[in-house]
Amino acid sequence: MQNTTVTNKQRLVSLDLLRTVAFALIILYHFQVGLLYSGLACRAWYETPNLHIATLGVSLFFIMSGFGLMTSSGDNFRAGRFYKKRFLRILLPFYIVYGGYFMLKLVLHKLSFPGVPKWRFVFTLLGMDEYLKMLGLPTFSLGIGEWFLGCLVLMYLLFPLVQTALKRAPLLTMGIATGLFLILSVWDPFSINPWQNFLFKFYEFILGACLALTWQKRPKGIWIPSLAVILLFLFAPSELPIPISIRITLLSLCVIFCVMEAEALLKPLEPPLRRAGGYLYEIYLVHHVVIFAGEKLLTKLLGGAPALWWQILLLLAGELVIMWIGATVVLFIEKLILRLANHCYAG
Repeated sequence: MQNTTVTNKQRLVSLDLLRTVAFALIILYHFQVGLLYSGLACRAWYETPNLHIATLGVSLFFIMSGFGLMTSSGDNFRAGRFYKKRFLRILLPFYIVYGGYFMLKLVLHKLSFPGVPKWRFVFTLLGMDEYLKMLGLPTFSLGIGEWFLGCLVLMYLLFPLVQTALKRAPLLTMGIATGLFLILSVWDPFSINPWQNFLFKFYEFILGACLALTWQKRPKGIWIPSLAVILLFLFAPSELPIPISIRITLLSLCVIFCVMEAEALLKPLEPPLRRAGGYLYEIYLVHHVVIFAGEKLLTKLLGGAPALWWQILLLLAGELVIMWIGATVVLFIEKLILRLANHCYAG
């Protein structure tokens, strides 16, 4: 397998678009679920028998994360420098949002963690609290970052091994990873949902890293069968006889191939996508809090009655604005903390 890794100078606009789409799908899903739980809406529109927008968004993000990390790692990769940069990027914003939400709930007297040993706060410091809570271990989770963040932290921890294995023996690495993925997908002995199972998501992460090595050598015209698969998943009237973990990954790959094929057409979108990309993670961290508060407020205003379509659209627009404002505040605090830390270190 020839190494044709894309470099930072060749950064793909399609990569930025796919990341944006991934986060948008997740946020739209949570918005819709919030409407259903609060009684503001009566019908779900986020899934078909073979497609679910949230599982697609998560899968796209993990594949693109592997792709992006392999792209940026280069030949002078140093694990220590990588860990410092990446964990500052994901954990510092998490601490800011968690701390702010913690204080808010403390003031509102809505903070309670009965029976949780204090030492488990270490899982919060590692960004793993919500993932472990999902697995049945009570933690100090406030829902910030969700299970998604815990998965990402584990992938970052393992990335140096992934990078070394793919660069030294790409065919063997992908062969073993794919074989295990297929076996576990068919067998599926796990009690956890396939779309939240770290092993399945880690395979997508490895797959993305491998794509970064070989994307320039992908078969020409691969977007044609990829588009056919997407249409099949969209319009098939019943569930296809394929394990769900395989369906999720296959659909994500097909979406990626179709979007990457349009790279040249996406160039005009590069400036706004780059600007938006700087806010995506922070928006993700605050979106749950904003959605919960917004839909609770609308429920009170409507007295529990279902909302009209224009009220739902207005609510979504308002929540998106507040998410952006929240993300801007978090980014400002991040930069302030880093500036103070650099000043103290230099002094």
